[in-house]
Amino acid sequence: MNVARLRDARHWDLAYRHGSTFRRVTSVERMMFATYVRVIKGETRVVDIGCGTGEWTRGLARMGATVRGYDISRVAISKARTLSSSQAGFASYDVWDVNSDDVPLYLAPQSIDVLTCRLSLSYLDIPRFTANARRWLKPQGVLHVMTQVDNRPADAEPHRGWHPEPHRGLNADQIAYLCEQWRDAVHYKLDLAGQTICLVLQHPK
Repeated sequence: MNVARLRDARHWDLAYRHGSTFRRVTSVERMMFATYVRVIKGETRVVDIGCGTGEWTRGLARMGATVRGYDISRVAISKARTLSSSQAGFASYDVWDVNSDDVPLYLAPQSIDVLTCRLSLSYLDIPRFTANARRWLKPQGVLHVMTQVDNRPADAEPHRGWHPEPHRGLNADQIAYLCEQWRDAVHYKLDLAGQTICLVLQHPK
């Protein structure tokens, strides 16, 4: 995978400008999230990392959370704001390169109840992000990661053209690394084969 390209805002701006769409949020996904992560209407603060055009962000807002979505793509954030303008809920959006920009003031230490990474963590500097996540979350806070399980070789041929690469996901070593950073780490499947999973991480070591 050409990691540098997939961390470049220009790549994602071009993809979203050409109308690229990604995996839609399903009713099963929403139900499973609500089973594992507690959202208290009007009280729970959620940050959605790599929010794209905000479908998952808006869903979290409809659950009653106050949600801030961040994405590297200005085009995606512009679309997210437009799509959210006529909907009820508490969703806001900002452009942010998680891998290189300064941390926004909104992400003060121990200020966030839930951090979500829906099909986005594999594009991030994982050690840097998880170190920050431990600081941002409240003592009982949760990091919720949705990812595909990537069994392809590391040197697989990257996707070509302006279309975004199909989500590679995290491999077994990356998943184990994540879970080792938290005292409470559980996962659940979103498909029978276990190719798409969610991690629920709480109480950092």
